[in-house]
Amino acid sequence: SQLMLGEVLLVHGVAKPLSEQSEATVYLPASPGWYSLQQGTFFPPGAHVHKLDLESIPAYYKGGSVVPLKSRVRRSSACMSADPFTLNVYLDPETGYAKGRVYIDDYRTRAHEDGKSFLDVDLEFKDGTLRSSGTRGALPEATAAAVSAEIERVEIFGLKAPATGAEVTIDGKKSALPVPITRPLSIGAGTRSAMHAATVKVAPWIDMRSGTAWSLSLK
Repeated sequence: SQLMLGEVLLVHGVAKPLSEQSEATVYLPASPGWYSLQQGTFFPPGAHVHKLDLESIPAYYKGGSVVPLKSRVRRSSACMSADPFTLNVYLDPETGYAKGRVYIDDYRTRAHEDGKSFLDVDLEFKDGTLRSSGTRGALPEATAAAVSAEIERVEIFGLKAPATGAEVTIDGKKSALPVPITRPLSIGAGTRSAMHAATVKVAPWIDMRSGTAWSLSLK
């Protein structure tokens, strides 16, 4: 009744109407921990009871992961190609580390099969700083004009203390960002330490086509 979508998202299926099932017992495998998809509530590995309603399903992101998302509401995914990215960072609560990857092509053709007409970016959050640790490929000029490789927002889950500031560095130039919006995270049974989440609005946007020449740091 559970499945992994990729390496970072676990979903527990619900096959009965709510009139017959009001909760589900979810088993979260060994990992640094899991964050609920809807609220970011942190849960340690093990069995947990998830209350069911029409607003949420049992779905969890694995701690230690950076997840690229398109957060703007559109009529279809085809309308999202020019939308910037939101990066959700789900920290390993012990180390404060997370890593992930974002892959971008033209979303329409098989041009990527030439082995170079795409952008594949490795992402890493370490010591309070998010950066690209490596890139592969390059978007052709025509594709780059039609699809977005920019980051407009970063959300970090599992901080040990509230964030008080943020700055972005692009090509060696530092710019202060708006003060992050910070909130306490709910934590599941078996977790003792307080945790926080921070939302950072990125302006100017980070263009991931600039390779490893950028970073975003929390204070």
